[in-house]
This record gives sequence, C-alpha cells and structure tokens, in this order.
Amino acid sequence: MSDSMTTEQVDQLIGRTVRDSDFRERLLADPATVLADEGYPVDANVVSKIEDAQNHVIGAVSTSFNLVAGVPDDGDATPG
Repeated sequence: MSDSMTTEQVDQLIGRTVRDSDFRERLLADPATVLADEGYPVDANVVSKIEDAQNHVIGAVSTSFNLVAGVPDDGDATPG
C-alpha cells in the first residue's frame, strides 16, 4: 500500500471526522495510530496537517473563550 492518501480517502477521513466526535477525538490525540488502525495509509503530510489543525483548533477555542470572558489580548485576566 502507498504511503500517500488518495483524494477519496482524504474526503472520507474529513467526512468521518466531522460526523463522528469519538473518531475525531481519537484522531486528534494520535493521528498516525488512528490512520493505521482504520486502514488508511500513514501519510506523514496528512499526519502533520492533522497535528497543525489540532493546534489551530485549540488556539481558536482559547481565543473565543477569552473574547467571551472579556480577557484582553495581552493575556491579562482582568475583564475589559
């Protein structure tokens, strides 16, 4: 099996990640293992993009929480 994912496999992976929160949680926690366990090729580029996406999601959630909580951009915990 090739180490590269086809466009169809990427589409399937994205669809499942959107629909299945348990799968999404496992995938974000350990992309290489989950891809292998699910029969996908372990594509280093895809694993890297999943890890990057996880960092962006965590950053976006943190930023959103800070905005809702009124925390200024400088990290000061005092409500604005």
